[in-house]
Amino acid sequence: MKKSILVLVLLAVCSSSLVAAPLNKARVSSLANWVVHLDVDQLGKSTIGKLGREEIRNSEIEQKLQGFAQVFSFHPLDDIQNITLCGRGKDPHEAVAIAQGKYDQSILTSLVSMNPFYETSKHGEHTIHSWIDEKQGSNGQRQYGAFYGSDTVLISMGELTLQHVLDVFDGEANSMMYNYDLADFEQEHPGMFLLIAAQNVNEHLDGIDDSGLLQQTERFALAVGEDDASTYVDLTIQAVSYDATTKIAQILTGLKAFVTLAITEEAPELAKLAESIEIGWQDDVVRVHLDWDSKKLVSVLKEIAEKHEAEAVEAVSTAIK
Repeated sequence: MKKSILVLVLLAVCSSSLVAAPLNKARVSSLANWVVHLDVDQLGKSTIGKLGREEIRNSEIEQKLQGFAQVFSFHPLDDIQNITLCGRGKDPHEAVAIAQGKYDQSILTSLVSMNPFYETSKHGEHTIHSWIDEKQGSNGQRQYGAFYGSDTVLISMGELTLQHVLDVFDGEANSMMYNYDLADFEQEHPGMFLLIAAQNVNEHLDGIDDSGLLQQTERFALAVGEDDASTYVDLTIQAVSYDATTKIAQILTGLKAFVTLAITEEAPELAKLAESIEIGWQDDVVRVHLDWDSKKLVSVLKEIAEKHEAEAVEAVSTAIK
């Protein structure tokens, strides 16, 4: 029903499209110790982005997206300009999604206001909208959202978190704009369209990784992009100690061998990509890098997708018979 659709819309936006243009650190709280950022414009210029968009445009998915746009006032792929996900630790109440794009605020407000648990409150000059998924009932998790200017939406599970981020936007709370490490990392990666970075990883994410990789990690930064017609993935990990550096390198080397072996028979070309991953370390830093011709990568991924689709169709046909 439309009463809870806006929740799904905004969550879909936050999970499918992340930030156009370089990360705006002035809009990220200094309290955040992790951030995810996707430059949609840069992705759209890349070979993968262009070919992927063309595939969707020529599929039945596009018709559904157009229908979505007629109801919600924006196209999920073409009108979302940027989204930043950031937070502190693993508590979802301390995380926020910041989406920038072209949409009609009045339509979105009208849709969410139909939620039976809809409420509004004020924080300074800002109106905060809140709601609960009607399927969860009155005891469900309340979500909070606010508009900033004419093109930005903020969403969080924590009201205090949302209020704090609004203060960051207004310049009344400290931002991450002086994070020189991230600035240097961005400059070192031309054509980057995805950035994932975190610090104090071992303190906040302990216990959620069976391999022990996160427990040995102080901070990391991952970049994915395209440069000179090649798609690259570059990961820099700072270990908690020199001894931990070797352990991390061993874990990653083992994962590389496992993945390569697991996909060799089903996707030999993709296995070659996994085999080409470079892993190196020095002092307390581990670096992982791979790059591959973008057109070749798209071709391989498309071939794998078509193979799985054919297998799924065959399985359904067999089941019907």
